[in-house]
Amino acid sequence: MSLIFGWLVPAFSMMGTDAAPFGILWLLFGWIFPVIQLVLFRVVLELFIATIRTVQNTAGTRQEIQVLR
Repeated sequence: MSLIFGWLVPAFSMMGTDAAPFGILWLLFGWIFPVIQLVLFRVVLELFIATIRTVQNTAGTRQEIQVLR
């Protein structure tokens, strides 16, 4: 939600002043940075999940090896 307001507030505040062209440019191109942030956030979350699953699988394999000994 903060990404949306962080994108809309500057756009409308720029349109209310003499910098209307900058507000329009912000509406056209200002979405790129929040989308990149969302993608990177998703990648980090996927990395955490993959790490946790690797640890769980390694622990399970270690227990199976100890049972075989």
